[in-house]
Amino acid sequence: MYLFQESTKLKNGDWRIQRADSAGFFVRAGSDCIPVIDNLDYTIQRFKKPLMDGAEPALTTALDSVFDNASFSFPAKQAIGQAMFTRLSRGIRKDLFLTYDFIIVFTNREHDNMVKLRLALGKQDRSLLRMGKGRVIHLGIYLSTDGYPREIMVPPRNPDGSDNRGNWNWKTSELKMGLKGFLTSEMDWAEL
Repeated sequence: MYLFQESTKLKNGDWRIQRADSAGFFVRAGSDCIPVIDNLDYTIQRFKKPLMDGAEPALTTALDSVFDNASFSFPAKQAIGQAMFTRLSRGIRKDLFLTYDFIIVFTNREHDNMVKLRLALGKQDRSLLRMGKGRVIHLGIYLSTDGYPREIMVPPRNPDGSDNRGNWNWKTSELKMGLKGFLTSEMDWAEL
């Protein structure tokens, strides 16, 4: 999932996103809400996945599809890419619903789980339900032609189990289109 925090100190032409981050729902590393996640009411049992330890680097093929791809060229790409290759997977923290304005998810499972987590944590601390913060958005809604969010799934692997760069290039393109839709709709962004 992606996490976005809007900037409150905008000047003419400033980028509206102050902070962008990522986290995994079923990841232990860095999470302070594993007991709540483990005890959520998963009305659809397949929405509950096994917990992973985390603290793992991202898939090289996935990152290469973004940062070693001439189709996605922009000035800060190299610095952002270097930072992304050093990041390790981590879980979510309770304060994400107060820190971030938007929580972007890719599947119906993730959307359902994040909404349930927010409500469960809100029972423990009402401030986590503060309006205007922690809005959970399914990125696939910006790819939809019929009003139903399109699932954005990890692409299939090769028969030998290795990652397929072509599949990841296609997935990166799909994510980029969804993010453009999100930025245009939610932040009045316009491509120059």
